[in-house]
Amino acid sequence: MDNKTTKTITSLGIIAVSLGIAYAPLPGGNQTLYVVSGTELQEPLAVLEQRFEETHSTINIELKFQGSQELVNRYLDETNDFKPTILIPANGVLLNELSVCWQAQNTSEPFYDNPQPIAKTLLVGIAWPERGQVLFPDGRFQWLRLENAMKKRNWQEIGGNPNWGSFDFVTTDPNRSNSGQLTLSLWTQNNSGGATLSPANFNGPEIQSLFSLVKWS
Repeated sequence: MDNKTTKTITSLGIIAVSLGIAYAPLPGGNQTLYVVSGTELQEPLAVLEQRFEETHSTINIELKFQGSQELVNRYLDETNDFKPTILIPANGVLLNELSVCWQAQNTSEPFYDNPQPIAKTLLVGIAWPERGQVLFPDGRFQWLRLENAMKKRNWQEIGGNPNWGSFDFVTTDPNRSNSGQLTLSLWTQNNSGGATLSPANFNGPEIQSLFSLVKWS
């Protein structure tokens, strides 16, 4: 059995235990469970949904995908047109936010049991080789080089081909998306000397200037 197959079976087992045991249907009955996840797990969850339903014919899985911050906000504000059964936000920070906000609004505990991580995903950057060589000539990603390119606003100004035109920075909305939040958090941490982040870091003039540059770009 290859490693990929083993991982798939392991993931299926995790979901089977968490769903099949916790939501064992009544005899002769059917259940629909709404699983809300960040979009980074859309592809593997679609595969696992099919395999799960093949072995649990009385349980129907409905997958819903939202930005991870949006996922938390919609659940707390009860703005979904369905009742979520399972939430899979992208990281523990968002889970903690959900827990704190839930307890401020309700008297009950937010979770039946302590949440457990089920997958690790990576934040990656993708570039055309020629442009990547211009932006990062030593082959290493550098926030400062990216920031300078955004200030120049044009590939030609940083040594690129004039035909490449303007340099545009695009990221997912940090008000809704984990990857957008993670991008700005890593950038802020780099510009703060690698220190552990606190509200003071985000409110400093240098970081506020960075955020203004991102919005402007």
